[in-house]
Order: sequence, then C-alpha cells, then structure tokens
Amino acid sequence: MPNRKSAICAAIAVALVPLLVLTTPVAAAHTTPGKGSTSLLPRTPHVASLSSGSNVCPRPSLTMYGSHPSSVLGPFPLGVAASRAFSHSIGGSSTFAATCRWRLSFNVHHHDPVVYVVTGTPIYLVPGVVNEFFDNGSAGGVICTAYYQIDNGYGGAAAQSWLQAGNCNTDGFTKGEGTVVIDDAALRAGPTVSVAPSFHQWYVSYVFGANSLVGVFTFCSEDPPGQHQVYACVQFDAGPYEYD
Repeated sequence: MPNRKSAICAAIAVALVPLLVLTTPVAAAHTTPGKGSTSLLPRTPHVASLSSGSNVCPRPSLTMYGSHPSSVLGPFPLGVAASRAFSHSIGGSSTFAATCRWRLSFNVHHHDPVVYVVTGTPIYLVPGVVNEFFDNGSAGGVICTAYYQIDNGYGGAAAQSWLQAGNCNTDGFTKGEGTVVIDDAALRAGPTVSVAPSFHQWYVSYVFGANSLVGVFTFCSEDPPGQHQVYACVQFDAGPYEYD
C-alpha cells in the first residue's frame, strides 16, 4: 500500500505534467475519452451533476468508448445485503452508504454492453489522506483493491487513483481501467483520466487555480470476469465539504 508521503510526492510529480500540455482548465475539462476506455463525461462540477439525480440516488455520469449510453434505467434501490457490502468496501473519513443501482446500455461496434453502476452518498475526505477501496466481488461483481486521494498543491487541486491488486477492468483488454476526475472550489473540472493500464501507479486528474472541492472516482470490472457483455461499477464523490 502506498503511504501518505509517497502518495503526495507522486501526486505532485504526476500533476505537474498536465501544466505543460493543457492550455486552460476548460480545455482540460473537454478532453475526449480514448477509444476502448470507460470514462466519466467531462462535466460541470459537483453542484450541477447532482441536478440529474438526487442526493439520495445520484445519477451516474459514465460513458463507454467515448459514447453516451443508449438508455439509462433506474434508480433501483439496493437491498440491505448489497448496500452493506458496498459500504464496507469503501473506506473514508465518513461512511459511504450505497443506495441505488443504475442500468446503462451502450451501442458500440464490438459489442453492446450493459453496465450496472452503484451510486450512493458522498464521502467526507480530507485532502492529503490516502483512502482505500476494496472488494472481492461480493458487492455487485466489482473485483478490486485500490487507493484514492484528493490533494492541494502547486496552485491547484488533484484527485488520484492507484490500483494495488485485483481484477479491475472495463473492456477485457486492459486491466485496471476506471476513471478519476477533480472538481475545484472555483467550479472548474480537471481532465477525466483513465486509471490504466498499470497497477502500482498513481493516475492523476489536476486543475490549476483553486483547492479541491470533490473528486469523482469510478471502479469497474467485468461481471463475471472473462466476458465483454456485462460490467459492474461503483461511482462515488469524495471531498472536504461532503457529509452523510
């Protein structure tokens, strides 16, 4: 597991790269997801995203292969056992309560996958503190051990994810493909970054100009592993102004 010191150093080192290649935060927010990736939509930050769902059952912002879903069904309330499994999987400074499941369908050229996305309450997360996501498949098929963090530094905000072990993947070809994106206190969104293709590496979304407001983290896997038709994901917000 990465410790806090190494996490912050990695965040600073990687976060410097976008400063050299991005012209403005607006340009960063409209980065086009790469083919073969599962990514969050470039988004106006947190406050606007909640208008499409609710605080109880926030609507997921997932896309696949750079395409919008052909249909979104839900929310469907989770049973007690499923909610408890997800809640135990996500560690933070406050308890995550998984509340709803959504069914997204896609029309893409290789296959037409169905993606089940679990959403829930936001997590209170202190900048600079490394938190853990862990699941062995009991929570809706997501098989993953990962770490996530938000941080402030060098005049901007960052959110980052690290895959430690497991079978996290989205397309069956590249292990470790989830997403991470930062929204800052000035309501600017950083680029959507695929958490791929490597384990044991921080993947960072960075935006210059203000401190962190919220990081949006998505972890996915084939469900069950070994096929390319059905996927399971969990998506959650985490930041210093989130409360249960």
